[in-house]
Amino acid sequence: MRMEQEAFVDLDDFDESEINLDEPPRSAIHYLRQVAVSRKRCPQVVKASLDPKFLSNRQSSSNFEKEQPSCVNAPSREWAYAKCDDFSWNRTLLQAKRAKYKKPDNIVYPGWGDYERWRLFCLGEKEEITGKANEIGEERNSGRAFRSGHLPTPAIVMNLSENQVNSLIQHLVQKFGCILCVACNIWMFLEDGYSKQLFQWLYSVLLVVEKPLLHDVCASLRAFAKQCRLLRATPADDSSGLAVGDVPTPNEFSLFIALISIYFEQKDLADHQ
Repeated sequence: MRMEQEAFVDLDDFDESEINLDEPPRSAIHYLRQVAVSRKRCPQVVKASLDPKFLSNRQSSSNFEKEQPSCVNAPSREWAYAKCDDFSWNRTLLQAKRAKYKKPDNIVYPGWGDYERWRLFCLGEKEEITGKANEIGEERNSGRAFRSGHLPTPAIVMNLSENQVNSLIQHLVQKFGCILCVACNIWMFLEDGYSKQLFQWLYSVLLVVEKPLLHDVCASLRAFAKQCRLLRATPADDSSGLAVGDVPTPNEFSLFIALISIYFEQKDLADHQ
Protein backbone atom coordinates (compact mmCIF):
# COMPACT_ATOMS: atom_id res chain seq x y z
CA MET A 1 0.00 0.00 0.00
CA ARG A 2 1.43 3.33 -1.03
CA MET A 3 1.46 6.02 1.62
CA GLU A 4 0.84 9.53 0.31
CA GLN A 5 3.20 12.04 1.88
CA GLU A 6 1.58 15.21 3.09
CA ALA A 7 2.69 18.44 1.49
CA PHE A 8 5.22 20.38 3.51
CA VAL A 9 3.65 23.68 2.42
CA ASP A 10 0.10 24.07 1.15
CA LEU A 11 0.28 25.88 -2.20
CA ASP A 12 -3.53 26.21 -2.48
CA ASP A 13 -5.22 25.90 -5.85
CA PHE A 14 -3.67 27.93 -8.68
CA ASP A 15 -3.73 28.09 -12.45
CA GLU A 16 -0.55 26.45 -13.73
CA SER A 17 -0.80 28.28 -17.06
CA GLU A 18 -0.35 31.59 -15.26
CA ILE A 19 3.00 30.55 -13.79
CA ASN A 20 5.91 32.06 -15.73
CA LEU A 21 9.10 30.13 -15.03
CA ASP A 22 11.29 32.86 -16.51
CA GLU A 23 10.32 35.63 -14.13
CA PRO A 24 11.90 36.09 -10.67
CA PRO A 25 9.71 34.70 -7.88
CA ARG A 26 7.65 37.35 -6.12
CA SER A 27 7.32 35.42 -2.87
CA ALA A 28 8.18 32.14 -1.25
CA ILE A 29 4.82 30.64 -2.27
CA HIS A 30 5.28 31.86 -5.84
CA TYR A 31 8.75 30.26 -5.94
CA LEU A 32 7.40 26.92 -4.72
CA ARG A 33 4.63 27.07 -7.33
CA GLN A 34 7.30 27.63 -10.01
CA VAL A 35 9.19 24.59 -8.74
CA ALA A 36 6.05 22.45 -8.75
CA VAL A 37 5.14 23.48 -12.30
CA SER A 38 8.71 22.98 -13.49
CA ARG A 39 8.72 19.42 -12.18
CA LYS A 40 5.43 18.61 -13.88
CA ARG A 41 6.70 19.94 -17.21
CA CYS A 42 9.90 17.89 -17.12
CA PRO A 43 9.77 14.91 -19.50
CA GLN A 44 9.78 11.46 -17.92
CA VAL A 45 12.31 10.16 -20.43
CA VAL A 46 15.12 12.17 -21.97
CA LYS A 47 16.78 11.13 -25.20
CA ALA A 48 20.15 12.60 -26.09
CA SER A 49 20.86 13.39 -29.72
CA LEU A 50 24.51 12.53 -30.32
CA ASP A 51 26.44 12.54 -33.55
CA PRO A 52 28.38 9.21 -33.68
CA LYS A 53 31.24 10.79 -35.59
CA PHE A 54 32.24 12.71 -32.48
CA LEU A 55 32.56 9.45 -30.54
CA SER A 56 34.49 7.38 -33.05
CA ASN A 57 37.93 8.58 -31.94
CA ARG A 58 37.33 8.38 -28.23
CA GLN A 59 39.59 5.94 -26.39
CA SER A 60 37.94 3.49 -24.03
CA SER A 61 39.67 1.96 -21.04
CA SER A 62 39.69 -1.44 -22.76
CA ASN A 63 41.45 0.01 -25.80
CA PHE A 64 43.95 1.70 -23.52
CA GLU A 65 44.87 -1.59 -21.90
CA LYS A 66 45.47 -3.18 -25.30
CA GLU A 67 48.09 -0.55 -26.01
CA GLN A 68 50.14 -1.54 -22.96
CA PRO A 69 53.42 -3.36 -23.56
CA SER A 70 52.84 -6.96 -24.56
CA CYS A 71 53.35 -9.82 -22.13
CA VAL A 72 56.51 -11.04 -23.83
CA ASN A 73 58.46 -13.38 -21.52
CA ALA A 74 55.54 -13.41 -19.09
CA PRO A 75 55.34 -16.46 -16.80
CA SER A 76 52.31 -18.68 -16.42
CA ARG A 77 49.39 -17.68 -14.23
CA GLU A 78 50.26 -20.52 -11.84
CA TRP A 79 53.83 -19.21 -11.46
CA ALA A 80 52.63 -15.70 -10.65
CA TYR A 81 50.14 -16.86 -8.01
CA ALA A 82 52.68 -19.26 -6.48
CA LYS A 83 55.14 -16.39 -6.03
CA CYS A 84 52.44 -14.29 -4.39
CA ASP A 85 51.61 -17.15 -2.02
CA ASP A 86 55.28 -17.41 -1.05
CA PHE A 87 55.43 -13.65 -0.55
CA SER A 88 52.33 -13.66 1.65
CA TRP A 89 53.75 -16.51 3.75
CA ASN A 90 57.03 -14.63 4.20
CA ARG A 91 55.14 -11.53 5.36
CA THR A 92 53.26 -13.62 7.90
CA LEU A 93 56.46 -15.19 9.23
CA LEU A 94 58.18 -11.83 9.61
CA GLN A 95 55.25 -10.34 11.49
CA ALA A 96 55.10 -13.36 13.81
CA LYS A 97 58.79 -12.98 14.65
CA ARG A 98 58.88 -9.17 14.80
CA ALA A 99 59.74 -9.08 18.50
CA LYS A 100 62.73 -11.34 17.86
CA TYR A 101 64.50 -8.86 15.60
CA LYS A 102 66.34 -6.15 17.51
CA LYS A 103 67.90 -3.20 15.77
CA PRO A 104 71.70 -3.63 15.48
CA ASP A 105 73.58 -1.17 17.67
CA ASN A 106 75.78 0.04 14.81
CA ILE A 107 72.86 0.91 12.50
CA VAL A 108 71.77 4.53 12.18
CA TYR A 109 68.85 5.10 9.82
CA PRO A 110 68.87 8.23 7.66
CA GLY A 111 66.00 10.68 7.88
CA TRP A 112 62.95 9.27 6.08
CA GLY A 113 63.05 11.99 3.41
CA ASP A 114 66.82 12.00 2.84
CA TYR A 115 67.10 10.31 -0.56
CA GLU A 116 70.87 10.60 -0.93
CA ARG A 117 71.68 9.10 2.46
CA TRP A 118 69.21 6.24 1.89
CA ARG A 119 70.92 5.55 -1.42
CA LEU A 120 74.27 5.19 0.34
CA PHE A 121 72.72 3.22 3.20
CA CYS A 122 71.09 0.62 0.93
CA LEU A 123 73.34 0.44 -2.10
CA GLY A 124 76.63 1.98 -1.14
CA GLU A 125 78.62 4.33 -3.31
CA LYS A 126 79.29 3.91 -7.00
CA GLU A 127 82.90 3.86 -8.15
CA GLU A 128 84.47 3.73 -11.59
CA ILE A 129 87.11 1.02 -11.97
CA THR A 130 89.53 0.64 -14.84
CA GLY A 131 91.56 -2.45 -15.66
CA LYS A 132 95.05 -2.67 -17.14
CA ALA A 133 95.65 -1.91 -20.81
CA ASN A 134 96.75 -4.73 -23.08
CA GLU A 135 99.42 -4.56 -25.79
CA ILE A 136 97.26 -2.71 -28.30
CA GLY A 137 96.07 -0.18 -25.78
CA GLU A 138 92.64 -1.65 -25.08
CA GLU A 139 91.46 -1.64 -21.51
CA ARG A 140 90.04 -4.77 -19.95
CA ASN A 141 87.66 -5.22 -17.04
CA SER A 142 86.63 -1.58 -16.98
CA GLY A 143 83.22 -0.79 -15.60
CA ARG A 144 81.43 0.03 -12.37
CA ALA A 145 81.80 -1.26 -8.87
CA PHE A 146 79.88 -0.49 -5.72
CA ARG A 147 81.07 0.02 -2.20
CA SER A 148 78.61 -2.27 -0.57
CA GLY A 149 75.76 -0.78 1.41
CA HIS A 150 73.78 -2.60 4.05
CA LEU A 151 72.04 -5.80 3.08
CA PRO A 152 68.29 -5.86 3.83
CA THR A 153 68.51 -8.25 6.77
CA PRO A 154 65.37 -8.91 8.86
CA ALA A 155 66.88 -7.04 11.81
CA ILE A 156 67.31 -3.91 9.69
CA VAL A 157 64.07 -4.08 7.72
CA MET A 158 61.78 -5.02 10.62
CA ASN A 159 62.91 -2.01 12.66
CA LEU A 160 62.04 0.55 10.00
CA SER A 161 59.17 2.84 10.90
CA GLU A 162 56.09 3.03 8.69
CA ASN A 163 57.20 6.43 7.33
CA GLN A 164 60.65 5.07 6.56
CA VAL A 165 59.21 2.07 4.71
CA ASN A 166 56.86 4.20 2.61
CA SER A 167 59.52 6.74 1.68
CA LEU A 168 62.14 4.03 1.05
CA ILE A 169 59.91 2.33 -1.52
CA GLN A 170 59.66 5.60 -3.42
CA HIS A 171 63.43 6.17 -3.15
CA LEU A 172 64.21 2.69 -4.48
CA VAL A 173 61.81 3.04 -7.41
CA GLN A 174 63.37 6.41 -8.18
CA LYS A 175 66.78 4.77 -7.95
CA PHE A 176 65.79 2.12 -10.49
CA GLY A 177 64.70 4.90 -12.89
CA CYS A 178 65.74 3.12 -16.07
CA ILE A 179 64.88 3.60 -19.70
CA LEU A 180 65.38 1.39 -22.71
CA CYS A 181 66.85 2.57 -26.00
CA VAL A 182 64.83 0.37 -28.36
CA ALA A 183 66.42 1.79 -31.51
CA CYS A 184 69.86 0.41 -30.67
CA ASN A 185 68.56 -2.44 -28.44
CA ILE A 186 70.81 -1.65 -25.49
CA TRP A 187 70.17 -0.97 -21.85
CA MET A 188 70.61 2.58 -20.66
CA PHE A 189 70.23 3.41 -16.98
CA LEU A 190 69.55 6.70 -15.31
CA GLU A 191 71.65 6.98 -12.16
CA ASP A 192 72.84 3.45 -11.29
CA GLY A 193 69.90 1.49 -12.72
CA TYR A 194 69.56 -2.20 -12.03
CA SER A 195 71.48 -4.11 -9.40
CA LYS A 196 70.72 -7.31 -7.49
CA GLN A 197 70.95 -5.46 -4.21
CA LEU A 198 68.44 -2.84 -5.36
CA PHE A 199 65.87 -5.52 -6.16
CA GLN A 200 66.62 -7.31 -2.88
CA TRP A 201 65.92 -4.12 -0.96
CA LEU A 202 62.72 -3.44 -2.85
CA TYR A 203 61.44 -6.96 -2.23
CA SER A 204 62.34 -6.69 1.45
CA VAL A 205 60.52 -3.42 2.10
CA LEU A 206 57.46 -4.75 0.27
CA LEU A 207 57.43 -7.53 2.87
CA VAL A 208 56.81 -4.99 5.63
CA VAL A 209 54.85 -2.17 3.96
CA GLU A 210 51.39 -1.62 5.42
CA LYS A 211 48.24 -2.27 3.41
CA PRO A 212 46.33 -0.47 2.03
CA LEU A 213 49.13 1.39 0.27
CA LEU A 214 49.43 5.14 0.52
CA HIS A 215 48.59 6.95 -2.70
CA ASP A 216 52.18 8.04 -3.42
CA VAL A 217 53.55 4.57 -2.68
CA CYS A 218 50.93 2.95 -4.89
CA ALA A 219 51.71 5.37 -7.72
CA SER A 220 55.43 4.61 -7.46
CA LEU A 221 54.85 0.85 -7.53
CA ARG A 222 52.50 1.13 -10.50
CA ALA A 223 55.10 3.10 -12.44
CA PHE A 224 57.71 0.50 -11.48
CA ALA A 225 55.52 -2.40 -12.66
CA LYS A 226 54.87 -0.71 -16.01
CA GLN A 227 58.58 -0.14 -16.47
CA CYS A 228 59.27 -3.78 -15.62
CA ARG A 229 56.83 -4.92 -18.30
CA LEU A 230 58.51 -2.71 -20.88
CA LEU A 231 62.03 -3.85 -20.00
CA ARG A 232 61.04 -7.51 -19.79
CA ALA A 233 59.58 -7.33 -23.29
CA THR A 234 62.86 -6.04 -24.78
CA PRO A 235 65.82 -8.08 -23.49
CA ALA A 236 69.33 -6.65 -23.37
CA ASP A 237 71.65 -7.27 -26.30
CA ASP A 238 74.96 -9.08 -25.80
CA SER A 239 76.75 -5.96 -27.02
CA SER A 240 75.33 -3.83 -24.23
CA GLY A 241 78.61 -4.03 -22.31
CA LEU A 242 77.02 -5.20 -19.07
CA ALA A 243 78.41 -8.12 -17.13
CA VAL A 244 76.26 -11.23 -16.93
CA GLY A 245 75.38 -10.62 -13.29
CA ASP A 246 74.30 -7.06 -14.09
CA VAL A 247 71.65 -8.11 -16.60
CA PRO A 248 68.24 -8.72 -14.98
CA THR A 249 66.34 -11.84 -15.98
CA PRO A 250 62.71 -11.77 -17.16
CA ASN A 251 61.64 -13.64 -14.02
CA GLU A 252 63.00 -10.87 -11.81
CA PHE A 253 60.75 -8.38 -13.57
CA SER A 254 57.86 -10.86 -13.58
CA LEU A 255 58.13 -11.32 -9.82
CA PHE A 256 57.51 -7.64 -9.09
CA ILE A 257 54.77 -7.41 -11.71
CA ALA A 258 53.02 -10.33 -10.01
CA LEU A 259 53.39 -8.91 -6.49
CA ILE A 260 52.18 -5.44 -7.42
CA SER A 261 49.30 -6.58 -9.62
CA ILE A 262 48.07 -9.55 -7.58
CA TYR A 263 49.11 -9.16 -3.95
CA PHE A 264 48.80 -5.36 -3.87
CA GLU A 265 45.67 -5.55 -6.04
CA GLN A 266 46.67 -3.41 -9.01
CA LYS A 267 44.86 -5.91 -11.19
CA ASP A 268 44.93 -3.88 -14.40
CA LEU A 269 48.72 -4.40 -14.48
CA ALA A 270 48.56 -8.20 -14.27
CA ASP A 271 49.95 -10.37 -17.05
CA HIS A 272 46.85 -12.57 -16.91
CA GLN A 273 43.60 -10.59 -16.60
